[in-house]
Amino acid sequence: MDEPVTLRRFLRQVGSNAVTLLAGIFSVLLTVCSVYFPTVPLKIVFASSAVCSLVWAFYRVWRDSLLVAQETITCRDVEIEKLKHRPYDAEHRELAQRKVDALTDSGKDLVRFLLHNGEIETDELKKRCQNPAYFDEALQRTRTEMLIVADPREIKGRSGVHYFWKINPHFQEVLRDLDLTGRREPRYFL
Repeated sequence: MDEPVTLRRFLRQVGSNAVTLLAGIFSVLLTVCSVYFPTVPLKIVFASSAVCSLVWAFYRVWRDSLLVAQETITCRDVEIEKLKHRPYDAEHRELAQRKVDALTDSGKDLVRFLLHNGEIETDELKKRCQNPAYFDEALQRTRTEMLIVADPREIKGRSGVHYFWKINPHFQEVLRDLDLTGRREPRYFL
């Protein structure tokens, strides 16, 4: 449906449908017959049949084009409805917005970073922090607001645990829809 509307496309569509093609050819043959037959009643019958056959061919092309257009519109409407539906309500969005508003810029950058990059281990997260002085504050504040959670995992072969940080699953979808950058470039976690 994204192709430009051209005569070539029209002729290709006429040729792709056998019934339409036969109706078009039949209308040409009836027109020729109406010219060569000597009696007026036969000329009228053949000319009328030629016009009906030609109208039928045009109708088939129009109908096929309309069906494709309606199918495309229906598919797009379904996609639009999917985009309108959110797995959270307005209260949950307001709660998430209040939690994000309580964060500093470094905390918002941390949340944005984890949304885009997924789960990450603490040492790797420290390496990605551009300003280590803000790391602990960003981590603690977002953790206090329960926007991120830690998943402790034992270190194999020795004692101790690694902490893997990720977005709290209860807030993941709503955080994707909130503005975490505040019209500025992220600068703490890259």
